[in-house]
Amino acid sequence: MNVRLKKMLEILLNSRDYKRVDQLSKILNVSNRTIRSDLDKLERIVELEGIYLVRKPGVGVKIDGTERNIQLLSRKIREDLNLLDCNSFFSPEQRKKYIIKKLFLSKNQVTVNTLSEELFVSKNTIYNDLDNIEKLLQKQNLYLIKDRGIIRIAGKEKDYRKVMSHYMSELDELNFHKGKEFLYETYKGRIDSNTLFQLKQIVDINYNFLEKTLDEVEKELNFKFPEGAFINLLIHIAITIRRIKEGYDIFMPDNIFNNIVKTNEFKFAKKMVKKLEEEFNMIIPETEIGYITLHILGSKMYRDNLLNFHSDFKELGDLGLPVEMAKEIAKIVSNALNINLTEDERFLSGLVIHLKPTINRLKYGLTIKNPILNDIKKNYPQIYGVSWMTSVVFEKYLGLNIPESEIGYIAMHIGAAVERNSKKIKVMVVCHTGIGTSQFLYERLKKSFPELELVGICSSTIIQDKELSDIDLIISTVPVRTTKPNILISPILSYKDIKLLMKFIEEYYNKGDNQKSLDKEVFFNVNNLQKKEEILRDMCVKLEKRDYITKDFVNTLIQREKISSTEIGKGLVIPHGLPKEVKKSCIGLTVLDKYVRWNEEDVKYILIICLTEEEINRGKRIFKNLSELLEEDEFFSMLEKCPKSAKQALELLER
Repeated sequence: MNVRLKKMLEILLNSRDYKRVDQLSKILNVSNRTIRSDLDKLERIVELEGIYLVRKPGVGVKIDGTERNIQLLSRKIREDLNLLDCNSFFSPEQRKKYIIKKLFLSKNQVTVNTLSEELFVSKNTIYNDLDNIEKLLQKQNLYLIKDRGIIRIAGKEKDYRKVMSHYMSELDELNFHKGKEFLYETYKGRIDSNTLFQLKQIVDINYNFLEKTLDEVEKELNFKFPEGAFINLLIHIAITIRRIKEGYDIFMPDNIFNNIVKTNEFKFAKKMVKKLEEEFNMIIPETEIGYITLHILGSKMYRDNLLNFHSDFKELGDLGLPVEMAKEIAKIVSNALNINLTEDERFLSGLVIHLKPTINRLKYGLTIKNPILNDIKKNYPQIYGVSWMTSVVFEKYLGLNIPESEIGYIAMHIGAAVERNSKKIKVMVVCHTGIGTSQFLYERLKKSFPELELVGICSSTIIQDKELSDIDLIISTVPVRTTKPNILISPILSYKDIKLLMKFIEEYYNKGDNQKSLDKEVFFNVNNLQKKEEILRDMCVKLEKRDYITKDFVNTLIQREKISSTEIGKGLVIPHGLPKEVKKSCIGLTVLDKYVRWNEEDVKYILIICLTEEEINRGKRIFKNLSELLEEDEFFSMLEKCPKSAKQALELLER
C-alpha cells in the first residue's frame, strides 16, 4: 500500500461518515479519476482486514466493519504513517535513510517505481537519490546494483552487516517508533519500544528469550553491558540470525579466529549460541560465534574490581598498551588545556578501562554508536577539539584512524576530568575595616564569579601581616601595597569592576598562550573546484608551497576525513591532518564560490588549523573562540568579503 492509499484510509477511518470523491481529491491533491482508481485498490485491501468500503453514488464512500477490526486497522495505519511522517515531505537526507533501510530490510524486490510511490517523488528524484546513496555505500565497500529497475545492495558480508547495523541504529531520526508501544505489551526487558521495533524490523524473534540468554552471559563473565553495548550486541545477533536464514555466511581470517577461540568469552558465547540454535531452530556456524565474541570483547566491561576509579593506577600496569596510550593522551590534554591530568589517577584509570575495549573495536573494525555525539560537538566544542588531537595516539600505537563516535567517548572522559580539575583562583578580599561593606562585596563576588575561591576577608591595616603565599589575587576596595596581583574595585561591584575581573580571569586561565599570532592564509576558489578531495589537495599544495606543511600532510588529512565527518554547521568544515606533518603552524581558509556537498552537509568554508606537535596546545583557544564565532553572522560576512577581511576574521580565533 503506497503513501496515498494509507493517507486516504486514515481519512476514512477517522471520519466514519461519507466522504465525497471530490473532497478526497482536494485533500490528497490528485484527480477524481485517481481517487476512484485508488478506491478500487483500497476496497480489495481492507476486505483482508475484515472491513468494507461502502460506496453510494452521489453520496460518497465510508468505512464499515466491527469496532475491533476498525481499531486494529487504525492502529496499523497510524503506525505506518508515523513511520513515513506523511504530514511533511521527506528531505533528501531523510529519503536517503528511508531508501537504505528499505533496501536492507525489505523481503520483496525494491524497485524505483515502489520508492517513487512510497515517497511521493518523481522517478528522476529517486534516481538522483540512488546516485548519492551509491557514492555513500562505496565509501563503506558496498555497491548498489540496479538491474532493470530492481535495486539491491551488494558487497562482502562483513561490510554489509556493519553498514546495516549502523543504519538500524539511526532509524529513530525518522520517528519510526511512534505508536508502537501497544504492539509489545508482553515484552518485559531492558530496551525501549523504539529499539525493540527496530529489532523486530530486522527479524521477528522472541527478544525476551535473547535478553535472558545475554543476562546469563553477564552473570557467568561477571560484568554488565552498558546500555549502548547491549543494544549493539542485540542488533548484531538479530542481523546474524536474519542473514543466516537468508542463506548468507560470513568469513573470519584464521589468525583472528584462532586467537578468539582461546578466550573465556568465546566459551560463553558458544554456550549462548547453543541455546539460540535450540530456541530458533537453526544452525549458527563457529565464525558467527567468533563475531559475537568480538562484540563481547569490544564492549565496556565494568568488572567489579575495575569500577573503583580511585584505585591505584599502578595496579592497572599489567594492561600494557592501554596504559601507555592513556599516559600519552593525558600529556596531550594537559598541554592543550593547561591542567595536569598526568597524575590524575581517576582520569587515567577510567581511560584505561575505556581504552581496552576501544582497541579491540578498532582492531576488528567494530562500530559503536554514540547517541550524544552531536550534543558533545555543539555544547563542548573545546573539549571535543582537544579530543580530536588525541587521535594521533591511536595512529601512533595502532596505525589506525579513530572514528568520531569513539572521539566523542574520549571527550566525555576528558570533560569529566576537566570539571574536577578546574583550578579556582584563590582570592583575598580586602576592605578598609574588613566588616560591613566587605561582607556585602564578598557575597556579590561569590554569586557572580564561581571561578573564584574566596579564602577570606581582611582589613587593609593587617594585610601586610597575612600569609599570602597561596593567594592568587587580592580584590580590594582601597589601595594596598603588595607584590601579589591585585585589583581595586568599588564596594558595590560596578559593571566596570565586573569587566575588570572578567579580563583578569580570562588572562589567568590563558596565561602561557601569549605567543605570536599564527600566520593566516586565505584562498578564494579561483579554480572553481567542486569535489571535496580536489579542494583539499588544491589548498594543501598552496600551503606546502609556502612551507607550512610537508607533502604528506594532505594524505593524512584526506584519510582522516574519510574516517569521520568534520562539518560543524553554518557551511564550515574543519579537516585536520597529523601535527608531525606540519612544519610551521598556521591557519588556512578556502572560501568557495558556492556551496558543495561535503559528507552530510553543504559546505562553503574550509578551515584547516595546522599546528605543530610543539604548539598543539594553541588549539584550546582556537576551538573555544570558533564555537562562539559560529553564532555570529558578521564573522561569516567577513570571511566572504575579501582576503583581507577574511584574515581579520581569522584573527578573532586567537583573541
